[in-house]
Amino acid sequence: MDKTGTLTEGHFRVKEVVTSRGCASEQELLFWAGSVEAQATHPLSPAVVAYAVAQGVAISQEVRDLQTVEGKGVTARVDGRMVFVGNQGMAEAFCQQSDLTQ
Repeated sequence: MDKTGTLTEGHFRVKEVVTSRGCASEQELLFWAGSVEAQATHPLSPAVVAYAVAQGVAISQEVRDLQTVEGKGVTARVDGRMVFVGNQGMAEAFCQQSDLTQ
């Protein structure tokens, strides 16, 4: 049990994927996020990668320039395209369209 009295398994897993309207399909989102997270060191990264692979998504090996944005997420170039993976603060900081953060 954790400090709240909840029985836990000791590892993370993805329960659900929710995409923004018109932003990307679930498969596209898992490709971009899974590819970045495969190179990241965050404790949640392995869960994202495992979920993407379980959904049949191929992870890109062309990930460059991975950078951590402290407290917000990570950025990297995947197959030549800049990708941002993180929390709402990351989306607000890097997205131009307001509906991507809702």
